[in-house]
Amino acid sequence: MLSVDHSSPDTFCSIAERQDARAADGVGTVGDQMRRIRQFRGDEQDTEIKVLEAIIDRVDAELEVERLNIQLARAQSLAEGNVGAQADVDDLLAQITQATAAVNTIQAVEVRLGEVADEARVRRVDYEALDPTLPPLTVLDPRVAERLAGHEAALAVQRTRILELESRVAGLAVRAPRAGRIASLPIAVGQI
Repeated sequence: MLSVDHSSPDTFCSIAERQDARAADGVGTVGDQMRRIRQFRGDEQDTEIKVLEAIIDRVDAELEVERLNIQLARAQSLAEGNVGAQADVDDLLAQITQATAAVNTIQAVEVRLGEVADEARVRRVDYEALDPTLPPLTVLDPRVAERLAGHEAALAVQRTRILELESRVAGLAVRAPRAGRIASLPIAVGQI
């Protein structure tokens, strides 16, 4: 899986700058216009792929947070029964904080990429409107279509994993067999 550079969401603004420069070049011949429109569409498709990559990265980070929450629930129950160490709980809390911060960062990049993709789309449509006699380019590059399909499939897999983890978390809850309280939990040393 490709990974999106989440360090600076403003790096994706260069696409808009390139499109502005292309539009400022003038109308030119029909061949030049078609080439520019293809470049606009290519930039737009590349940005959409980066959005999908950011979504996959965010879902992966959310899955990591869920995994850490499962471990935390287990460690807390062991610490309450004086079988596990409180240090393990503290370490897991720190890891959850870091993983949650990563999710928030990736989500911010995802939002910014969506905005850049919308801007790219608007710029392409504006450029196409300069000369209404141009034939529309509605055919998606097959390589881009394959990449988009792959990313969408990976996203569906990640969503399925989230549902599985949520059902596992729900299954870890300790409940009394009848109305009342749980008096004890028999735990063997080393049991996780």
